[in-house]
Amino acid sequence: MAITGQMMLRTPEEAARKLERERRFAAEQAIGEFGSPGGPTLQEMKARNKKAVGTSHDLEKSYLRLTSAPEAAKVRPPAVLKEALALVKEKWRTQHDYDHACEQLKSIRQDLTVQHARGGGLAVAVYETHARIALEVSDFAEYNQCQTVLRELHNGKGSDGSGGGGGGG
Repeated sequence: MAITGQMMLRTPEEAARKLERERRFAAEQAIGEFGSPGGPTLQEMKARNKKAVGTSHDLEKSYLRLTSAPEAAKVRPPAVLKEALALVKEKWRTQHDYDHACEQLKSIRQDLTVQHARGGGLAVAVYETHARIALEVSDFAEYNQCQTVLRELHNGKGSDGSGGGGGGG
C-alpha cells in the first residue's frame, strides 16, 4: 500500500488527536492574529476595515450584558437573527413563556446593536414584536423601552444610518 503525501490515520483515536491539534492550532493562530482567544472581536474586525458581522449560527442565545467587545463567533448575523425572531414568535404562540421570549428578544436586539444593524426592517420587526408581547403581559417598562426605539427607527434615526425601518408610526 503506497502512501503519497499524507500519513494515513489508522485508528479513531489518531483521527481525534489530529482534529484536536488542528483546533488548538487554529485557536493559537486566532490569538496571535487578533489577541482574543475566541477569535476576533467585532471591534478588532472594524479596526482592520473588515465588516463587523457576527458568525454564530445559534438560533437561541442567553442575553448577557456586555462588559467588553463581543467576539464575532458569539454574535449572530442578521440572516440568523431573522430565523431566531421567527422561532421566538412560534414559541410565544405555542408556549407563552414571557421570561424566555423576553430574554431571546433582548439577545436579538443586542446582536443587532453591536453590528450597527439597528436601523433596518429586521430591527423594526424585533422591537415591534417585543413591544407587542410586553403589552400582552403588562410589562410596561419593557414596552416603553421598545416604543422609544421604534419612534427613533420610524423617524429615520437608526444607528446604521439607513434612514429608518419603513412605514409611518
